[in-house]
Amino acid sequence: MERLEIPTSPRQHTVSSTDGTPLAVNTWVHPDVDASSLTGSPGSRHLVVVHGACEHQGRYLKFAETCHEHGWNVTTFDFRGHGRSAGPRVDIASVDEYIEDLKSVIENTAATPQSVSLMAHSMGGLVVKRALQTAAIQANRVVFSSPLVELAIQVPTWKLTLGRLLLHIAPRTRFKNNISAEQLTHDANSIQARRKDPDLQNSVTASWFFATQKARQKLLAETSQFPVPVLMLQAAQDVIVSPKASRHFFDKYCASNPRSRFVSIESAYHEVLNETTRDETIDLMLNWLDETE
Repeated sequence: MERLEIPTSPRQHTVSSTDGTPLAVNTWVHPDVDASSLTGSPGSRHLVVVHGACEHQGRYLKFAETCHEHGWNVTTFDFRGHGRSAGPRVDIASVDEYIEDLKSVIENTAATPQSVSLMAHSMGGLVVKRALQTAAIQANRVVFSSPLVELAIQVPTWKLTLGRLLLHIAPRTRFKNNISAEQLTHDANSIQARRKDPDLQNSVTASWFFATQKARQKLLAETSQFPVPVLMLQAAQDVIVSPKASRHFFDKYCASNPRSRFVSIESAYHEVLNETTRDETIDLMLNWLDETE
């Protein structure tokens, strides 16, 4: 696939979410796009990258640069309570807050909804699914990276019971997620980078946990056929989210679209874009995006 010789430095700026929460945003734009207004022609290809829980947009820097070199305008951002965005760390009352963050970013960085494609990882996949399900946003196609449909991690009964109690009396009580870097990738460099990353979070609030659980339940209760083509990249060795649940969701709600595709990455843990096979995975994704234009 041809790469373009273009500057790869993003424009760093801030977008206000619906409730005024400042969100940190990076946007890579091409020379034919008005960088001051962050809009382009209706045909401009714009990829919005949606990160997962407890991480941040900086972890997708190289990925964004690669996509930009292949002809995409790219936007990454930090959800509220993540990375450089404002807000209590990994703490929401409803996933609707994340949906409003995503909606605000798209509205302030993309020329038209028809130009927007999305790449969403893990919890970001849950947010994107609910946003499209409720028609809060529009997009022309979506790539999911090990999306959250159902957790593979077993939360102890005592922790669930305590969490439900605290949800009513102290909802911002924090619980460690107990996820190690070695559970996310086989790649030694990615493991080391994760351990040194000061912007990663290792805990969530009781409110956050039950908000995401409620969103999962709504997703499965209300979903009809998915409205856009989907490429679902699922790590076969995932111990964070359930590969079986991802496959079931795809087969039931996405497979009827002839342009949709499910790919099981057999050697991969949860973070397929940080795995030893990431170059092949990214090439597969970019080719699919080109084929479905």
